[in-house]
This record gives sequence, C-alpha cells and structure tokens, in this order.
Amino acid sequence: MFKPKILIYLAIAGLMSACGGGSGGSDSDSDSLAGKEASTGVITGFGSVFVNGIRYHTNSATITADDSLLNDVTDLSVGMVATVTSDTSTNVASSVKYEEDIKGPIDATVSNFDSPFSVMGQTVIVDSATVVDNSLTFPINSGEILEISGMRLANDLLLATFIEDKAPGNVNKYKVIGIARAVDTNAKTFNIGGLSVNYGSADVNDLAGGNPDEGQLLEVKDENKAYVAGSGMLNATKVEPFDRFSGNGGNNAGIQNIQIETAVIGISVPGEQFQIPGFNVNILPSTNFLFGTANEIGVGTVLQIKARRTANGELDAIRIKFKRNSARMEAPVDTDGVDVANNRLTVLGITVQINSGTDMEDDRDDVSPFTINNINDNDYLEIRGFTAANGLFVATRLERDDADSKVTLRGIASNVDPVAQSLEISGISITAGPATVFNDGATSASAFFGALTDGLSNVKVKWDPFVNVGFAPKEIELEDDFSNN
Repeated sequence: MFKPKILIYLAIAGLMSACGGGSGGSDSDSDSLAGKEASTGVITGFGSVFVNGIRYHTNSATITADDSLLNDVTDLSVGMVATVTSDTSTNVASSVKYEEDIKGPIDATVSNFDSPFSVMGQTVIVDSATVVDNSLTFPINSGEILEISGMRLANDLLLATFIEDKAPGNVNKYKVIGIARAVDTNAKTFNIGGLSVNYGSADVNDLAGGNPDEGQLLEVKDENKAYVAGSGMLNATKVEPFDRFSGNGGNNAGIQNIQIETAVIGISVPGEQFQIPGFNVNILPSTNFLFGTANEIGVGTVLQIKARRTANGELDAIRIKFKRNSARMEAPVDTDGVDVANNRLTVLGITVQINSGTDMEDDRDDVSPFTINNINDNDYLEIRGFTAANGLFVATRLERDDADSKVTLRGIASNVDPVAQSLEISGISITAGPATVFNDGATSASAFFGALTDGLSNVKVKWDPFVNVGFAPKEIELEDDFSNN
C-alpha cells in the first residue's frame, strides 16, 4: 500500500522588499499594511514556523485555527496550509491563520489511499508529500470525520497536504472550502465538487446581493452537522466568500505583497494569464521563473508564486517557481534502458516514466513525431520532471541531443551527511571528493553540506567527464533559491 511521507523543510530564505507611504484619514488602513506580506502555503517545519521556505518568527503572533485562538504555533501541524501575515523586512509574524479545506464525514469506506476518495462530495487525492496524522488508521469507515487541508486542482479535485481523523465530539461543525459551480439563484443552490449545496436558509449576509457568483471561492458551513455520508447533499447554515490570504474576514485583503503555493486551475491567455482558486495571475515581462517557463504552465501545474495584488484584485507575478518540475537530468540512456511496453526509460539507474503529457523533441536527428520507439541505448537525453507518489521520475519534457561527456543531475537533496560530505538525489548516493567545486559561494565542503536541508534544498550535480555516479562529481551547486528576486 502506498504510504505518504512527511517532508520537513527548514530553510532560511530572503525577503521581499516593499515600500509604503501616504498619510491621513482614508489612507490609514493602507499605511498600516505597508511593508506587510501575506504568505499562504504548507507548514513545513517549526521553530517558529516555516511556510514557503521562509522562517517566520511567531513569538508575538496571534495563532488561530478555524477562527479559534490557539496557545502556540506548534498546536498546528506540518502539512497544514496556513497564511502568515508578517513584516517583510524582519519576517516577524503578526498572525498565523489556518483554515481546513474540508471537515466532515467520509462518503464511503476506504482501506487505503492508493485511489481517490470522497469526503462531503469532494474528491481527494493523496501523494508522497501528504502528511497523515497518527490519529488515522485503516480502514476508514463511511461516516468517520476527517479534517483535510490541501490545494484545489483542476476539475475541483483536492490534493491533500494534511489529513487527520477527528472525534465527533470535538467537531462543532462541518465545512467545505471550494469553488462555486452551477449557481442557481432561483433554486438557491450551487455545487462544490460533487457536493450540491442548498443555501436557501443559510446566512448569506457576506455575499453581495445574497447570492454567490459562478466561480467564486466560498466557505460553506453546516453548523447542524446534518450532512449524511454519501448523500452529496448539504443544507448550508452559512455561506461566505473566502480569500486565501485573509480567510473569511480578516484584514489581509489590503496587503499587496503576497506569496502562495497553489495549483493552476485554468489558462486565460497562454503565457500571459492563468487562474488559481480565487485569483487571476498575470505574467509580466519582468516575471522571473525557476524550473520552468511561462509556456510550460498548464492546468494542474503546482506553483509557488510571489506577487503583488493589483487594484482590481488580480495578482501580478514577480516570481514563479515550478514546485513539481524541479528534477532534471542530462545523461545517456542506460544499457537495456528502453522499455517500450511500459513507456519507461532507465537513465543513471533511475526509472523514468513517459506519458501522454510528456513533451518530446528530437534536437539530434529532427525526428518528428518523436516517441520512445525512436530512443536507443546510450542516446543522450535532457529530461525534466517530478517524482510521483509511486517513486517514479515522471518526465514532463524530454529532448534527445548530441552526445556529451558531461552528466548532470538535479533534484531535492535527501540523507544529507555533512561529515561524510554526501547526499542522495532520486535514490542515487553522491559523495564529494577533494577536487569537487561548490558553486554557491561556500568556503568549504563542510559549509556547503551544513547549509543543506533534507527535503528542501535543490541541488545540481555535474560529472565531467562522466564515468559513473560512484565517482566524485566535478561540481555540486545549490539551486533552490526561490526567495531571491
């Protein structure tokens, strides 16, 4: 059975600068928000709290979960999606706010998370980074209450980043956060995922005109806990707009500087504008990209976005990082490394899965269309992709090029050992040698390895000339540097 794992990220990231100005009555709110930032993402560690790769100091912060005041930030959990409001010049947090995406009964009994499952009509999927609380044991019976935090994907799927089993006595309401579809203002109904919501008797005072808009991000509450598992029908007691940066009512709506980890749910203008839950995101000529390009953004792509909120409520992207497209390699195909039947290759001993979404190009012989049937042992390939839940390296782009003496491998570092000066990438153990050069400015190998963090640091390794991965590489470089402009 597939077993999710916990990834704990601990990194010191740079700061986004901001300036503010103005004075006088009507500008007082904007003045108070000048130099502030709202950062929404998965909690990846504590000591204060780490979100989007940045350590936020929380000694004086207000900590809330579902609008309830908590004693300490560690009352939250790694894997939860939270919003931190902070001073951009110091990373001192004034608030940390957590809102679960779903809290309610699972619709049908499940024996594992290998396949999607439904909670309150929401289709939930789990991947290798999902944090599953120890409170949960299989099987999970129909009607058991789960709390799930995550991010919305295309077709209103929810990719879970955190799952917890809840005792019924500790739950005072059911809730779902999602996008309104098929709004019928006459019948007073709309859908969120597979859930049909009737809001005829709900508190809708916060909705303009008392009705939701098609495509609006909403928080729906069932304070009577009347939802019946498997019914797909909910009589809401309250429906209100939801803003990822300010929740269902806070003062973050006026903050211009934002960061968010999210998935793309629509493309408005390819290469120019795309949609995330609740916002349109504009790609500017000045937008910087990490691990991808504007033309590689598609529905379902998971991104970390640094942006400024515009006057009309859109986001102008300053920097975009492809969260699940950071693994790359440039190397020849292994001997007997072409498995046409399963659409797989073996490169550097790593199994590479090719699928219908893989963009394939032949820069060596200009073969078109270029498929796995045209690839042979020892062909030199440039591959980028991500590691799927089953451990396979899934190729999002593959190019065949002329043979080269160098081999490069880039990915998330694991099993970092500063003493042995070693690390692993995609299961390959790599050990530095006396002649290895470190290109991140580190004064020594010890300094370089001491700065790496398991599960976060993205490292590029180069062998030139290449013999095999057991030989010390020529260069090792730290590449994951999202926070810098």
